[in-house]
Amino acid sequence: MAASIWNMPPLGMFKYLAGNDLIDQLKFMKDEGFVALEDNNMMGREVETQDSIAAEMQRLGIETGVFVAYAAWTRLWNA
Repeated sequence: MAASIWNMPPLGMFKYLAGNDLIDQLKFMKDEGFVALEDNNMMGREVETQDSIAAEMQRLGIETGVFVAYAAWTRLWNA
């Protein structure tokens, strides 16, 4: 099943239903039928947390949708 914007909730959206643990939230999303998620906070997470999220997403078959990545554009343009 291809992901669409309507079935890509952000991590944290279901914390009151699934708890604060991000892995539990992923399991909840899968149980509710979501096939993808977005996480605009991914770059700010510890590398170990990112790895845990990625491993669980792969195990559950959940895809990554939208995320925000920042760059120092002025530094890139002036290089």
